Amino acid sequence: MSSKLTQASLDVLLGGLAEQASTRPVVGGAAPLGVEAVRRRDAHADYLFLLHHGDRAGRVDGAGTDLLTGERGTLRLAPGAVAVLREDRETTATIRSAED
Repeated sequence: MSSKLTQASLDVLLGGLAEQASTRPVVGGAAPLGVEAVRRRDAHADYLFLLHHGDRAGRVDGAGTDLLTGERGTLRLAPGAVAVLREDRETTATIRSAED
């Protein structure tokens, strides 16, 4: 048996599986906007790689420094944009719609 789920159904299924496995998102708010987020760490800092696949602009709060642009602090992430953030260890990034 096979099926092709709608995106909404797939989101519910995968969200339930992630909850059962006690996992959490790399960055809060990224998935609903279509932002792929991967975090890598070294001895000195955390690096957050963001790829925006969605169609609505997002805003990244509390992130650190964008290594591609040099911007620091709140960052606007346009659809199709990418960012590589060097995070301050004491902050936690969140992403939300730029319209909020």
